[in-house]
Amino acid sequence: MPETNTDLYQGDFNAYGKQPTPAGEGEDVTNLVIADLENPDLREAARRFRVADLYESYLTLIALAYDLRLKLSDEELGNDISAENPHQVFRALQADLLRRAIGGEKKYGTKLKTFNGRSAVLDELQEVYDAIMYNRQELQQQLKKSKEGTSV
Repeated sequence: MPETNTDLYQGDFNAYGKQPTPAGEGEDVTNLVIADLENPDLREAARRFRVADLYESYLTLIALAYDLRLKLSDEELGNDISAENPHQVFRALQADLLRRAIGGEKKYGTKLKTFNGRSAVLDELQEVYDAIMYNRQELQQQLKKSKEGTSV
């Protein structure tokens, strides 16, 4: 576990920050996901794709966070985090997670701890459902941009 030190908090990105209330007239992402789940090819691919164990699932999530953090760096943050410097990316992930833990502690009165009386599997499933929706939102937006000939 890394030490909590101030050098991890450099930069302007706040992974716990609030975003504006969603607005707009775009497509309903729930309907897109529900329709996707009716697709036999998607169902078969999802059924066959298996994460071997809990640790592999954990690594997959860290890899996803790594990729998303790089994407945010390029598109929304304008900072100098680069895939050519993996140490820098992992330091950014550490800082982001520490900020989220501090925000969670302020909101709930404690950081996330083991044996806290909650089902970690249920909490994780609920978060994965949210991630599915956000991923599908981004996918649909990129598909629309590519059809319109704008940059993805």
